[in-house]
Amino acid sequence: VLNASSTGVRLINGQTSWTTQSDENLKENITELDGVLSKIKGIRCVTYNLKTQTSSDKKIGFIAQDWQVDFGETVNEDPADKMLGMNYSETIPVLMKAIQEQQTLIETLTDRIAALENN
Repeated sequence: VLNASSTGVRLINGQTSWTTQSDENLKENITELDGVLSKIKGIRCVTYNLKTQTSSDKKIGFIAQDWQVDFGETVNEDPADKMLGMNYSETIPVLMKAIQEQQTLIETLTDRIAALENN
């Protein structure tokens, strides 16, 4: 489903999921995410059911309002009813960056521990 500017998603024949255009040649104003770990610490990971469903119809997800301030790109507002929705695929780079930041912290602490043990 591409719009007039040839951007969007597509389902390639033989594939099992939508593909989002991501080639660097299509992008500009590229900026690295930074300081993600401290921002996501307060984001709730929840189980829930929608009010229109039975309580046994559990889902796992996020609360859109938790993402809105720091990562507004992941949240969409329905113009008709003003309800918020999550663009879950947009959360993946945020969560990946948090993992990278944790790994850097782990490696730094591991090096410090090794240095202390060698003294």
